[in-house]
This record gives sequence, C-alpha cells and structure tokens, in this order.
Amino acid sequence: MIAHRCLGLTSRGLMTYLAALGLAKVISEQADPDVRFGWTGDTFVLRTAVPDLAEFLVRDYRPTPIVGMAAADSDRRTSRNETSLSD
Repeated sequence: MIAHRCLGLTSRGLMTYLAALGLAKVISEQADPDVRFGWTGDTFVLRTAVPDLAEFLVRDYRPTPIVGMAAADSDRRTSRNETSLSD
C-alpha cells in the first residue's frame, strides 16, 4: 500500500475534513475497498493500492448522479401527461 499525504486536507476546518472523508469514500467505492485513512498530525493520509490519486481522479473517477426526489416525481408526472395527451 502506498501512503499518500494530502497536505491540503487538514482536520482543522469542517469543509476540508468533509472533503477528506469524501475522497476516502470515492477511493473505497471505485478503486480500492481496502483503503485505510486518517490524520497524521494535521495532514490527511490515505493508504491505498492506487499509485497516483490525481490520475485516478482525472481518468477513472465517476461522480455519483444526483437526482432529487422532486425532480424524479416531476419526471414521472410529465411522462404520464405526455402519454395521456398522445392517446
């Protein structure tokens, strides 16, 4: 496993803390389920089999689609209305 020190992801601010957890989640779901992570001092460290995090994020990362419940419900109503209008 390679230890990647992510200097910009500190544990001091909420946003950088959440960004670090998000990065760990993405790596664990899409690249390496055996990833280990934590903070050493104030630096986020990922221990993973992924050799280059930047390359993975640019080439292989696939964002999770975000669909709100209201949008999904709106699509269903539109589909029903379109069907009923075309009959």
